[in-house]
Amino acid sequence: TALFRAVWVVLFWDPCVVQSGGFWLSFVAVFVLVYARYSHDVARWVQHLEAQWVCLIGLLPLSCWYFQQISLVSMVANLVAIPVVGFMVLPLILLGSGLAISQAFLAKLLFHCALKILMILGIGLTWLSQKKWAIWQYSFSYSWEFVVVSLGCALVVFTQRTSRWIGLIGLFPVILPAMPALKTGQFKLTVLDVGQGLATVIKTRQHTLVYDTGAKYSSQLDCGQHIVIPYLLLEKIRKIDTLVVSHGDNDHAGGALAILNQWPVAKYYTSDLDAWSKIKSKNTQFSINTEAILSKITPATRCLAGIRWEWDGVQFVFLHPPRDSLFN
Repeated sequence: TALFRAVWVVLFWDPCVVQSGGFWLSFVAVFVLVYARYSHDVARWVQHLEAQWVCLIGLLPLSCWYFQQISLVSMVANLVAIPVVGFMVLPLILLGSGLAISQAFLAKLLFHCALKILMILGIGLTWLSQKKWAIWQYSFSYSWEFVVVSLGCALVVFTQRTSRWIGLIGLFPVILPAMPALKTGQFKLTVLDVGQGLATVIKTRQHTLVYDTGAKYSSQLDCGQHIVIPYLLLEKIRKIDTLVVSHGDNDHAGGALAILNQWPVAKYYTSDLDAWSKIKSKNTQFSINTEAILSKITPATRCLAGIRWEWDGVQFVFLHPPRDSLFN
């Protein structure tokens, strides 16, 4: 009753909050924790573990819907972060707030201790999140996938232990590889709306080529991160066979770093061999670890007319620049 009263209060205050992912994630998480079927007569630490996996499964459909990924390290992260914040950081902050007027020096010391704890925690969580196995990429391409996975998660979380295996069947779309939708000799070309600039994706039966990546104007406005990558996840693309950056101008190459940070690229072509140095210079102001990203890139091959290859019965050929060109 208190949970649904809270929902109505929030909706009364801001009806448009239903469009926010945070609204659904927060209330669904509490709903799952309240109504999930837990094991009885087990140790307290087992109950804590069970609460974490219940949240993981219960929020899985929303995670795929909003973020196109599932965190595989969330249980470990929460088991560390929740006690640290709840029993160390939060008491220090509350005590410091109470002493802020009468004992400013002591309050400052308490705030400083809370900050240091958070910094150490942040370092550990960042290290954990950067592991290659930390996330599983998945995006719902069809509405029936969302319905099936949601029903499966509900059966796993809200039913008795003996019936949970039935719900596991509903989770199979998340782990099954995407079936090729194209036949040999067919291709799908998508031009993404990135405003000024260009970003194009060409997909054959088993291969993917990305031609240009749009611009990056800030960490909040990155066409590679916020337009190209969501599209690739929607298409269930988990590797890029070839990336072509036509030249180093921001509106064509700015989003490349985000894409390279997300997936390995087997082959890289460009007509401008200095493109990465230009991209790096443009991204220093956004505090991006360009060195770590660029170190994963295979050496660039210069685009020259006549370079050709075949994927799944589809012919690719560069038309420009000519081999005797001095274009850099």
